[in-house]
Amino acid sequence: MKILICAPLQDAEIKKIQEYFINDTVLIKRRPTQEDIDQVDVIVGNPHLDLNLNQEHLQALLLNSAGSN
Repeated sequence: MKILICAPLQDAEIKKIQEYFINDTVLIKRRPTQEDIDQVDVIVGNPHLDLNLNQEHLQALLLNSAGSN
């Protein structure tokens, strides 16, 4: 699984995620590109509104807020 973290997490929180998902790829980018989005299965945080999140392979989108439009 490929996980993109673009949420403003603390280093300790990122370290815990990396330790838990040791067999997965964890990409940490505050400003992901469309190419990053096209390659990941899970997004943690709020990517920019101009990025296309309508991807078949995207399994989960964990936002900083309660919902999305």
